[in-house]
Amino acid sequence: MKKIDLFPLADATVVETGAPMIRGLLKKNLKILQSCGGKGLCSTCHVWVRRGAENLSPVGPREKRTLALVADARPESRLACQCQVFGDGVEVEVPEGMYIESADDLIALLGTQAAQNILHPVTGVVLIPKGKLITRTLLEQSRGVAADLLRAKTGGAGLTESGSTNTKSFLASGSGHRPSSVTSTHHTSRTVYTPKPPAVPVPNAANTTPTPRLPPPPARPTDPFLHLSTLPGGPIAGGAPGGNSGRSDRLAPSTQPNPQPRPEPAARQAAAPQPGAQIGKYLLIECIGRGGSGMVYRALHTKLKTPVAVKFLRPDVLAGDPDALPRLTQEAQLLAQLIHPNVVRVLDFEDDPARPFVVMEFVDGLSAADLVKQSGRVSPGRTVEIGLHVLEGLDAARRLGIVHRDVKPGNILLTRDGASKLVDLGLAVVSRPGGQADGSGSATAEGTVGYMSPEQALGSAVDHRADQYSLGCTLFHLLTGRLPFVGHSPHDVLLKHLRAPVPAAHEVSPAVPVELSRIVQTMMEKSADDRYPSYAALRAELASLAVGVTAG
Repeated sequence: MKKIDLFPLADATVVETGAPMIRGLLKKNLKILQSCGGKGLCSTCHVWVRRGAENLSPVGPREKRTLALVADARPESRLACQCQVFGDGVEVEVPEGMYIESADDLIALLGTQAAQNILHPVTGVVLIPKGKLITRTLLEQSRGVAADLLRAKTGGAGLTESGSTNTKSFLASGSGHRPSSVTSTHHTSRTVYTPKPPAVPVPNAANTTPTPRLPPPPARPTDPFLHLSTLPGGPIAGGAPGGNSGRSDRLAPSTQPNPQPRPEPAARQAAAPQPGAQIGKYLLIECIGRGGSGMVYRALHTKLKTPVAVKFLRPDVLAGDPDALPRLTQEAQLLAQLIHPNVVRVLDFEDDPARPFVVMEFVDGLSAADLVKQSGRVSPGRTVEIGLHVLEGLDAARRLGIVHRDVKPGNILLTRDGASKLVDLGLAVVSRPGGQADGSGSATAEGTVGYMSPEQALGSAVDHRADQYSLGCTLFHLLTGRLPFVGHSPHDVLLKHLRAPVPAAHEVSPAVPVELSRIVQTMMEKSADDRYPSYAALRAELASLAVGVTAG
C-alpha cells in the first residue's frame, strides 16, 4: 500500500501499489468525481501534485491533451484517474470548487449564493463564481454542460465551438476580459461558456461592485447560515458580535416588523484597524476573519513576542448597535472563566468605548466549516473525534452554567495537532438554578438558523440540551456535507426544526455507520427531554463508537 498526503487537510489516504490515485481520493469523500468514467477525458479529478511526482506514472498522450484544456492547469497538474502510484511521499492538493454534471444539479441551490466556484466538468472553467447569486438565468446558461460531458464520454470534443456560443471570463476577483481563444489555459482566468443571449439579461459578471443586499422575497430559498432577526410571535435579535469564522449575516433590517431607525452615533465612528497598526501592546499583522459584527486579526504581543488573536467590533456595528459592546464584554468575561483545552482562551480585554477588543489565544489551523468546504464531507472517525472534543468544551461550560447557543462548524477551530476548540460565546447565556438561562424565555431567540434547537427558535428557556441539538446538526453537516434542514425562507427552516422528522445521516451518505446516525438523530430530537440527559451519557456512546470507527 502506498500513502498519499492530502494538502492542506493534514490527512492522508492509501492505495495499492500501481493503482490509480483516484481510488484513494474517492475514499476520503473529497470533491473529486469520475464524470468521464475514468477515461481521462474530463477535469473532475484534476489535482496538483505538490511533491512526489517521481513516484507516479508518466503523463500519457490522452491526459496531456485533456490537461491542455483544463482551466488553471499547472506543470504539476495531473488527472487522478490516469496516474498510478508506485511509491510513498506523494502529496496532492485538490483545487477548490464544485463540479456539476448537469444544470439540474443547481436546482436545489437556486436563490442562494455559491459557497464556492461552480465548475464545468470537462474543462474546469468557472460557470458561477463563488459568492454569486445562483439565478434561474445562470441555471439555464449551464444547460450545455450535460451535452459537453456526453461528448467527452463518447470520445468527442468536450465543447462545441460555433457561432452560437458566447463567452465571458472571470478573474479571481470576479471580473476579467474576453479571452482570445476558448481553449485558453491562462492561470489567472477561466472561460465561462454561455449560450446565445437569453430573453432575460445576463448579470454583468465583470462588475465587481457588490449589489446592495435586499430583503429576500418569501419564495426565495434561504441561506441557512443566517443569524435571525425576525420570528413569528416575536422579534429575534441579531447575530453574534462578530465571529472569527463562519457565516454570521443577518436578515436585512427592513424585514423586521415596525423597524425602528438606528440612533445616530454621538461621535464620528472610528475607522477599522489596519494591518501594521499597533493597538496598545499588540501589533496587528493580518485580518484572518470577518463576521456579521466583528473582525479578528492575527497579531503579535510586542512584549512577550507571542502570536495572539485580537477581535474588534466593526465600527458601524459599534456606532449603531448599543448592545454590541455589552455583548462583547459578556463574551470576554465568559471565556475568561472557561479554562479548558477545548475552548479558546481569553488573554486580555480592553473596554475602551471607542475601540474595544478581546485578545485570545491564536489557533493555527482552520475551522470545521473550512474543512467541509475543502473535503465535501468529513470521515466518520474524524467527525466523532471532533464531536468528543467539542463535548468536553461544552461540558466545561455547562459546569459554569453557560449555554453557548451558537454551536456550528464555523465556531469550531481545528488545530494542526488534531485538537478541536470551541470559540465565540457572543450569544452565550448563564443558566439560573431553575434551569432557565438568562436572556431566554422572552419571545426572543438568537442563533444560526441551520443549527438552532426548537426551544431556542421559540425563545423558550434553554439549557445544555439546546447546545446538544446544535452539535447534532453540526455533526450531521460534517458527515453528509449538507445541513439537516433547508427551506425557502428562514422561517421555513425553523418550522422544519420544529416539526419535520429528523433525517438519518446514513441515508444521505451511506459511508456513515448506522449507529453513529442513530446517535446524531437522538441528539436532534424535537423535545429536549428525548435527547441525551447529560453530556456524560452522550460522551459514553460516542466514545464506544469511536473504538470501531477509523478516520480512514
